[in-house]
Amino acid sequence: MAASITCIPSLRAQTGSVRLEGIVWDPAGNPIPGALMTAVESDSGHAYDTASDSDGYYRFLALRPGVYTVSAKAEGFKDVVHRNLYLHTPGSTQDNFSFEVSAIETDIGPSERMRTLDSDVAVSFSGRQLESLPLVDRDPLALAPLQPGVQTNGGNAAFSAVNGIRPSMHAVRRDGVSVTDPEDPRLGFSLMPVNIDAVSAFQVVTAGATAAYGGSGGAHFLLDSAVGTRAWRGSLYDYIQNDNLNANEFFNNARGISRPENTRHLFGGTVSGPLGDRTRIFGNFEGNRTNQQMQRNRLVLSETARTGVFRWFRPDATSFTEDEVQSFDIAANDPRGLGIDPAVAALIARTPQPNNFNIGDGLNTAGYQFNSDAYLNGEQVNVRVDHDLDPRHRFFVRFAWNRTEATDTGSASEAPFPGEESGIRKTNDFSIVAGSHFTLNPTMVNELRVGYQRTATDYERPGGSLGPMLVSNSWTSPQITSFPRSYRSPSFEISDHFSQARNIHAFKYGGAVRRTRLGSTEYDGAYPRISFTRDFGNIPSGAIGPSDAMEISVEDRESFEYLYNDLLGRVGRIGQTYQSNLREFLPGGSPRERDFALLELSAFVEDNWKIRRNLTLNLGLRYEFHTVPEELNGIQGVLDRASEVSPSARISDFTIRPGDGWYSAPLGNFAPRAGFAWDIFETGSTVLRGSYGIHYDPLIMGAARFVDRNSPGLSRNVAVYPNESGTDYRLSDELPMPVRPEAPGLEPEADRASSVAVLDSDLSTPRIHQFHLTLERRLWGAVWEAGYTRTRGRDLFQYLNLNQPRIGEDFLQAFRELQAYRNSGVPVPESNTLVRIFGTPLDAFDALKGFTFDSGQAGVAADTLDRDYSHLYADAGVSPFYLRNFPQFDKFLFGTNAAESWHDALRLGIRKSTYNYNLRASYTWSKSLDTSSADGSDRVSTVDASNPKSEKAYSDFDREHVLNVTVDYALPFGRNPDSDYDFPGWVNALFSGWNLGAIGTWESGARFDVTSGLQTRFPGVASLANLDREGTGLLGTLFTENNTVYWIGPATAEKFSYPVAGAQGDSGRNAFVGPKYFNLDMALHKRFHFRETHAIQFRLEAYNIFNNTRFALPNNNIDSPGFGTITSTVGTPRLLQVALRYQF
Repeated sequence: MAASITCIPSLRAQTGSVRLEGIVWDPAGNPIPGALMTAVESDSGHAYDTASDSDGYYRFLALRPGVYTVSAKAEGFKDVVHRNLYLHTPGSTQDNFSFEVSAIETDIGPSERMRTLDSDVAVSFSGRQLESLPLVDRDPLALAPLQPGVQTNGGNAAFSAVNGIRPSMHAVRRDGVSVTDPEDPRLGFSLMPVNIDAVSAFQVVTAGATAAYGGSGGAHFLLDSAVGTRAWRGSLYDYIQNDNLNANEFFNNARGISRPENTRHLFGGTVSGPLGDRTRIFGNFEGNRTNQQMQRNRLVLSETARTGVFRWFRPDATSFTEDEVQSFDIAANDPRGLGIDPAVAALIARTPQPNNFNIGDGLNTAGYQFNSDAYLNGEQVNVRVDHDLDPRHRFFVRFAWNRTEATDTGSASEAPFPGEESGIRKTNDFSIVAGSHFTLNPTMVNELRVGYQRTATDYERPGGSLGPMLVSNSWTSPQITSFPRSYRSPSFEISDHFSQARNIHAFKYGGAVRRTRLGSTEYDGAYPRISFTRDFGNIPSGAIGPSDAMEISVEDRESFEYLYNDLLGRVGRIGQTYQSNLREFLPGGSPRERDFALLELSAFVEDNWKIRRNLTLNLGLRYEFHTVPEELNGIQGVLDRASEVSPSARISDFTIRPGDGWYSAPLGNFAPRAGFAWDIFETGSTVLRGSYGIHYDPLIMGAARFVDRNSPGLSRNVAVYPNESGTDYRLSDELPMPVRPEAPGLEPEADRASSVAVLDSDLSTPRIHQFHLTLERRLWGAVWEAGYTRTRGRDLFQYLNLNQPRIGEDFLQAFRELQAYRNSGVPVPESNTLVRIFGTPLDAFDALKGFTFDSGQAGVAADTLDRDYSHLYADAGVSPFYLRNFPQFDKFLFGTNAAESWHDALRLGIRKSTYNYNLRASYTWSKSLDTSSADGSDRVSTVDASNPKSEKAYSDFDREHVLNVTVDYALPFGRNPDSDYDFPGWVNALFSGWNLGAIGTWESGARFDVTSGLQTRFPGVASLANLDREGTGLLGTLFTENNTVYWIGPATAEKFSYPVAGAQGDSGRNAFVGPKYFNLDMALHKRFHFRETHAIQFRLEAYNIFNNTRFALPNNNIDSPGFGTITSTVGTPRLLQVALRYQF
């Protein structure tokens, strides 16, 4: 029997293999044992053999996705042949064979087949379908957000969610090896880029994944690489974009701004064929040459400010004309007579004159708007070799390589101004996978997979400085102020799987080991940064320049002081970050280097039990184990009393010690799965399937990176303040510089100066419970589907700031008493804690700022008190734990299992396939709730860390209605094979063979909340706004007034108000919905054949074909003048892409 891929679902998860099974009947309707079955893949010619058992039942345990010809032979009967059997969908396909007196050949064709043996919710796309659809980057994973059950994030699809599960909780595999980003996974993102020419099938499992699918609590996306064909074939192609074919962005048009330049060539070729009788080879190369422009508006000095003259309007100005402009010559009035610093003047000379007043104050600063050039050059190579060692053993090797060099726009590091250097992002990735498929006998198959991949990304800063870097306040620096860094992530994976078919059971067993490393080299802060701040004694004297309140406003005086320091080079702060290994600090200029490693082990057992001819049970148990991330060089620290941390703990003597025991690795990750598929009437036309399962989702490596970056003792920013004693040091003077510290301080002082992140010592693996029930019915040649999915997330990961000031115990009352005194003169009790600390109410106002009380920002006041004046606590008899649980730190970020989620969805869908068209349409109504939507790669502020369950509300990714349609259609022009009449050859050449592909999406708007812009309860957390809901109706209507786009109009905006001190606002988290999203992409293509085996394909693609404007969310801060307005769009305006392809 020819080599085949084992049928266990893990192998479907690993390799995307499919199973074909059914019954062989004789003319009288009796089962035939011992019938010889042969399946031959059309493209590669690979043959697979099996035989029917004593009950006439046959199984092809594993087949590569593809189109097959299957034949049945039995003694005494003519052969039965089923041609064009399309097998792409994960799981099992049933196809019965009936012998007759004469030979039978049946063309099965690409019709949608009922899935009578599997309990999961899965779809697939063949290579032909991928080629027909409009995919702007030729990436098959672009279809991932368009599947049933997905809450599509229109315009930012990578942040879509599936069945209410966080966007990071999904897995992507290619040829059985994970290509999921271990640090910051996103929906449909692959570490190794791939194009549609290098893929033979794309499979998706969105719900009900069996026990073989693991490493993720959400959806699974499976890519199967293209293999060599039985005859030599090849192609060359070029996909072209040009800005002359594109539409302009909505707000650019509104402002009279021309569209930026954009040209791209996506070009490449494939070759495929045999090397001898037993070897097939496939190769693909694709290059990308993109040149584009992005509109940027930088802050620059006005012509007068460049000469040292500051200009402003008096507070009592009325006409704001040139006659009312006041001025002060900073350079001429320099007390030291030095004028503009030469180094500063050199920087200013590198900045252009302003050309707009969209930003800046219009007198001293303004904008310089320009189109910043950006580029991307990339290449990718995919090679696969398949070799038959013998008729039962097949081996393959697949190699992939990807390289890119591009302007680093993702970090906003493109050139600050024309002629300046841009930051560059470079990648160099490769992977190699080897697989062995060994068929022991027709009922037993073993598969081995071994894979290694390495991704490397470098962020270079050719225009940066390896010495002191100047950071100004009043203009955009002409040099990039970010630092270089690099990341690498090698991984090794090995898995072995065994499948055995026994009567009505198909047992599957499997295990895998994966080791992932996450290395980084970061130079952030490694070199001195010199800034001209106005604190630490560097604020200009009030005797210099305008200072009287009648002469200049507070805001303008602040601008003057910043410009004064900038121009004269008055140094406020020089800072440099030194790295430590917990024993000593490294020399200045040393980067932060880390190399984390994680080991993952998994095993499963599964039984597909056909208890009745029309009822199959899918039963299984999976186990997963994930080690704690370990830093291989020993540069990892833990708090000695981390196990004692809790919301009620009070600790002020933490010590950092070397170690990797962030938490104890959970041992109990057992995940049972159970499902069924019921062919209700035994006709294959009505199927009910359902399943329940527990799924575990491991901690992403981004959480390890975040904890490391927020571990005390591993780095220290050393700062000097040259003018803190009231001196007037300039850049041109001999300045004191930061000095390398002698030894790391392993017991932080109780100064609330720095933050820390730790993981719960009892951290468990987040757990997903999922149930679905789906009814399918074949009607009018199509498969109609209706289903319900319920998902519950338990023990989800979340950071809680356990150092949120506990203002409710005493501080809030003291704050309100001072408010009452300030507003209406109500006497303050002697017992008021703030008065006890500062002496008098006026002293408290002076220390904590009167505006803080006027605006009710109790959170700001509490933070200022505890961080800047805690040294006064002891004399006032106030505990060091008065506000913070852990006074050694500012924020104490505790990563724990505090979050939960709830999701319910109804799905409706239709699938229909013929030789002329493929239709997929799905509608999903869903409701997603959670207490936090963040995944751990970064901190997201929680309103109340002491009560995270109070955050239960709509998820960030909730979309109530989502409709997705994909269709490809062969247009009915020219030659008609079903008619006796044929058109002239030239008519057929021009008009026949045209194909149309389309992808359409319509969905509800994204969720958002409305904030007050004030910190009325907790520091660092903007409280929600209050809302008078009476008469608001449906909040959110799109309209334009005075060239401004509104989603919340001025009249509705008046119903929002600021919460009082200590309140969090009542409008609700994610309580509002933004504008709807609609998009339609189309592709029209045709092949022109010549010389029999040669063809030229013409292709025209249009993205957002109707140039529909998809508005982004509105400004949601009621403290902003632009509250309720929309100033940006999502996605792109209409874009055209033209392609030519030569095929032979």
